[in-house]
Amino acid sequence: KQTDLDGESSNSEICSVLSHNSADQGIVVYPNPANELLTIENQSEIDELLNLSLTDMAGKEILRVRSEQKITSIATDLLKPGLYFLSIEGVEGLRYKQKVVICR
Repeated sequence: KQTDLDGESSNSEICSVLSHNSADQGIVVYPNPANELLTIENQSEIDELLNLSLTDMAGKEILRVRSEQKITSIATDLLKPGLYFLSIEGVEGLRYKQKVVICR
């Protein structure tokens, strides 16, 4: 339901809902914020090659990792503290993005 400034209201139909919840896709990223290690866990039933990419706020790719493991850990000691974007793509079509904070 949407209400305008003049008090008029109307209902609109929901066509679709896009979920960005990592658990829905079988991906768990922890800890967040990360200090020494960032762990990416593939909890899906599909064993697939994952392409992991970490970009900074300017869009510069800082790190790219390919992994077939269920659990992948990334050392964060060479990363500057700040906000990054983690993108995960799988060969079976899995696509996932999450903000990650690196702190010291």
